[in-house]
Amino acid sequence: MHRPSSRWVKPSSASKKAAVFGGTFDPPHQGHFQVMNTVAESGLVEAVWALPYGAHRSKAMQTSLEDRVIMTHEGVMENCWQAPVWVYPAHQCEELQTCFSTYRCMQYLKRKSPETTFFIVVGSDVAEQMPTWQAFSDLITTFSCIVVQREGHTFMLPKEYTSQYHLMQHPITPNYSSREVQDKIRCNQIKNELPGAVLRYLQQKQLYR
Repeated sequence: MHRPSSRWVKPSSASKKAAVFGGTFDPPHQGHFQVMNTVAESGLVEAVWALPYGAHRSKAMQTSLEDRVIMTHEGVMENCWQAPVWVYPAHQCEELQTCFSTYRCMQYLKRKSPETTFFIVVGSDVAEQMPTWQAFSDLITTFSCIVVQREGHTFMLPKEYTSQYHLMQHPITPNYSSREVQDKIRCNQIKNELPGAVLRYLQQKQLYR
């Protein structure tokens, strides 16, 4: 298969069905890229769009949005180049840079690509928290949700919105957080948690020090 020179989303040529995998990606680690590949190969969608958040309600970002977008792109180029995984250049979009609401982000993408049917990708731990999100009922009735099982965590589908959820049966490993990876970077204990391209970038920029 020919390896593309870049993996930036081009909304003008959007897929008919795309799964949006949003996250802080601070930094993007192997678990993130395993999720992207798993969803891309599930047959539910034609492509996965990785969307680094510009801001988060409960997390302070340790690096700039531009750095996180570039690291995600580098990781996709290294780990997902055989799968239909693309990175949305959120750092070029002022509206996404300050968007705290998942529903608002999804509305923005839908306005830009009205012909695309969008799905939301979340881990099973995050799926349990979704009913507390701003505009949750509007979000879940407008966009279906692909739930990726995290190892050691079981998600029960809510009866009210069962038809809106697609549950991936095989749990994702490894099961660690970006915060744990940040700590390992600071302690020089990184082993195989990060793709080589991501590790080289953050070392060059001296991130998480």
